[in-house]
Amino acid sequence: MDTMDSLCSRYTYHHRITYLAPEYIPLEDEHMFSVEEQPLPSVDSSTTESP
Repeated sequence: MDTMDSLCSRYTYHHRITYLAPEYIPLEDEHMFSVEEQPLPSVDSSTTESP
């Protein structure tokens, strides 16, 4: 009987997993930047202040 319970729990767990393909996940356009509009990271260089 323990084997049957184990099989049933595995079967239930397997069928509860759902995957979304990336093309079906909605993206909010207002938070997306095109490649040209992306801000560049600031450069923090300590060598410019060294003597």
